Amino acid sequence: MINYPYAIRIGLIWGAAYILIQLILYLFSSSLITNSWIASLIFLLGLIPMYISGSEHKLKLGGYLSWKEALIPIWISSIVYSFFSMVFTFILYNFLAPELIDEQRNTQIKMMENFRGTMGNEATEKAIEDIANSNPFGFGKIILAFCFSLIFYFIISSIIALIIKKENPNSIFEKYKDNSDPFDATNS
Repeated sequence: MINYPYAIRIGLIWGAAYILIQLILYLFSSSLITNSWIASLIFLLGLIPMYISGSEHKLKLGGYLSWKEALIPIWISSIVYSFFSMVFTFILYNFLAPELIDEQRNTQIKMMENFRGTMGNEATEKAIEDIANSNPFGFGKIILAFCFSLIFYFIISSIIALIIKKENPNSIFEKYKDNSDPFDATNS
């Protein structure tokens, strides 16, 4: 089994950077944490450690690697990041700054109000009531969000692995090292 300590290290650094950024945003203004533009920017910056994780593995393998070989360290780093970011989010919203839950609820309710014409009054009122009576950062919801992040980051990792992969041009010839003719029908 191949060990991926650098992928874990990159995931830890990525997670620590996320936590630091979230704390700084919270100290400046708690509304910055829920800002969708800032969340998008943080996500885009997160693509950098994923790329670095795959590139570092590519260097360790001599510059050539398959899609699968690129995918594994990229996804490992995103799993480590997701775990630490979700744990921090749970602690922040439930223990350090529970007032953020109300801000998040208000944002979600305003968003639901925009769909009133599409959903209808009854469905909108039901959705608003559900939002008002739930904790979007409760333990169960955080676990569910973590599971969805694993799937989401697997997809992103797959795309980055496609970009990073570089097949060894000599590997096709290694299949036929036994000097058999690849076009000979009797070898099949």
